[in-house]
Formats: sequence, C-alpha cells, structure tokens
Amino acid sequence: MVRLDHIHIREGRVCLHVRGADLLDGTPVVDIKPYLPYVDAVPDATGGFAPHAPETQLQVVFSDKAREQLLQLPSGETLRSLIGQLVALDPRPAYRKEVEEDRVYGMRLAGCNVRWQVSDNQAMVLGIEAENSAS
Repeated sequence: MVRLDHIHIREGRVCLHVRGADLLDGTPVVDIKPYLPYVDAVPDATGGFAPHAPETQLQVVFSDKAREQLLQLPSGETLRSLIGQLVALDPRPAYRKEVEEDRVYGMRLAGCNVRWQVSDNQAMVLGIEAENSAS
C-alpha cells in the first residue's frame, strides 16, 4: 500500500510521487489502484477516489430460462443473489448506457457465463450457464 504524495505533470507526462513503498528511487510502479474505504480496511487510510459504495442503478429480473438454470446449479440461490447485486450496479461500459437496448451483455462469474439485457431501468438476466456446459 502506498500513499500519493503529489502529482507532477510536465510536457504531457504524468508522474505520481508515492510514499510508503519499499522501492529504489526511480523504480516504475506499473499498477496503482485507488483505496476504496467501503471495500478495503486499512486504519487511518483516506479515500478520495470513491469514498462511498456505488448505488444500484437497475431493477433486476430473471427470465424463466435463467431461473430454471439456477435450479440446476448447486449454489443456485447464492448465485442468484450475487448476480442480482452485481447486475443492479449496471456493469455495462459507460459509453453503452444510453444506446443499444437490444444488446446482450455477459460476464463470467463463479464458473458460469451470465447474460443479461437492459431496457429502461430494468435488467433481464437471460441465461446462466456453467462454463463446462457452455457452447
């Protein structure tokens, strides 16, 4: 974990100066993620990037097919809850949120391929297939 000390911008190049890392001066840091207080638990840490958990954006409903597929999975009820929570946050790319209502989105979750579609403020979960049975 590092603390952002300051940001230096020169000729279009951005340099983040951090403290708290055990590195030699000049060592490139390839991947820095923000501290999210609602997910991480570090005493005395502050978060300025995303201080609060995101709010749900969509009402989630499951198609008959998706409900039947969940019944075939050993952790179906738990998976249904997790899918509902994640899809409600509207994980579509930001540039797609106002277009293509008929587009089908998908994600891999807990060994399954999950597909859903959004119309207005409602997400319809279309299917949940175990990865070993997906074609």
